[in-house]
Amino acid sequence: MFFETIVRIEKMDDVLDAAALTPSIFVKIDVEGFERAVLHGASTVLDRAAACVIEHHTRLTPHGAADMAEIAGMLENHGLTFTGMVQQVFGKNGRYVYGDALFTNWSRCTHT
Repeated sequence: MFFETIVRIEKMDDVLDAAALTPSIFVKIDVEGFERAVLHGASTVLDRAAACVIEHHTRLTPHGAADMAEIAGMLENHGLTFTGMVQQVFGKNGRYVYGDALFTNWSRCTHT
């Protein structure tokens, strides 16, 4: 049996009112190889983010997905700097498969 699913795609910037967000927001992106498109559609939101965790898969890179260097460059354009890996998963052969990379801009953190 085959099920057809229709998925509506919208830009993060069109769904969220970035001006209403506090400047210390946290963004988590896990989109299975569509990082480039998501980052392009979240410019205003990312400009307000204090931290962003993005999951990256090496197995998806050969299929046109952004590699970590491209992702880091795109996030750096929004003032977010690579801080480190939150999680890394390795295959049975010992090679990196995927992980969560943390990008931060600590100057955007607000303290209450």
